[in-house]
Amino acid sequence: QDQLPEKNKIYVPVNVTKSKEYHNIFETLKMRLRKGGRNKIDIFSYLNKLRYYTGLSKINVSIEWITNFFDTYPNKKLIVYAHHKKVISEITKRFDCLKLDGSTPTDKRGQIIDNFNNSSDRNLIVCNIASGGIGLNLVSSDTILFVELPWNPADVDQAEARIDRIGQSKNKLFYYTLIGIGTIDEMIARIFDRKREVISQVVDGEEISDFNVLSDIVKELKGGTTSSRKQYKGS
Repeated sequence: QDQLPEKNKIYVPVNVTKSKEYHNIFETLKMRLRKGGRNKIDIFSYLNKLRYYTGLSKINVSIEWITNFFDTYPNKKLIVYAHHKKVISEITKRFDCLKLDGSTPTDKRGQIIDNFNNSSDRNLIVCNIASGGIGLNLVSSDTILFVELPWNPADVDQAEARIDRIGQSKNKLFYYTLIGIGTIDEMIARIFDRKREVISQVVDGEEISDFNVLSDIVKELKGGTTSSRKQYKGS
């Protein structure tokens, strides 16, 4: 094909019920920051817990989204990315699907990818973003759903590239990301947007680390920005 496919990146705000654990962790983190807490590993631990409970709160809505997708497009193939084992496990329990995560034996990965790309009855694969985001060719699909976001936007870019490769015959690609309303998701999405804008303006590119993103989240928490009052837009 002569032209690169059009990329459509879509944030999907979803209503979630935040658990008591989420609220407790969030309030504890804010209190520590107000008292001047600066231990990065300690803060990272709290933020990871917030992301974990946010992921759990999106399990049901992600299952509903996937179900609706196949009701609408029964012959399409869909790639789902998540981070936590519990989230991946609960999704895969509900569907007859392929799974690729850290527990997948290396010698089985190729067969799983081949099944997804070439079997007409294997239309859904659920991947851990760390295990399934690099080096795979999944061009039989034109649609990715991110149930959870990693800390680094470069990991999202790598995962998105699984369908944006030589052999992709579709002229439009779709990347959907579920954003839990009023959760840490919204901060991550805003920061990702800002980071990408900066990178697009820097000729030589800019290295983004997990802590780079986390430091911006801490600034937002200290500044009192905790939900969607600021807009995120995707790209």
